[in-house]
Amino acid sequence: MLRARPAAPDAGSRRGRPLRVPDRRRRARPDTAVAYDAEVAGELRALDVDGISVGKPRLFRSPELVDRAHDAGMLAFTWTLRPENRFLAPAHRGSGSKADWGDWMAEYRAAIATGVDGIFVDHPDLGVAARERAE
Repeated sequence: MLRARPAAPDAGSRRGRPLRVPDRRRRARPDTAVAYDAEVAGELRALDVDGISVGKPRLFRSPELVDRAHDAGMLAFTWTLRPENRFLAPAHRGSGSKADWGDWMAEYRAAIATGVDGIFVDHPDLGVAARERAE
């Protein structure tokens, strides 16, 4: 995984060894997520990383990222799926308050349908239920 903010060399790893982010990426703006795309594909392979992790909004904007990561021999993960309206995409929000749960199942299943190898969730039981319904 590449980070937008510089990390200590031991904060990441590649197959158990320290991972250093390329200098060009160290100059990235702190609010810019460094995600897998054609520009960094070669760098990721050169770093011998095992996978990528992209935020849910980026995944839904560019679902082809998963196939591209798999084509490069990497795993793909997304984060963080939560059931509350405030964290759901507008199409999956319910009519209640921001704290109420919307159609989380539809959103979780949409994320799983992209082919990701794993999802980070705040409610593991909901993640398991979505995975079981997607199978």
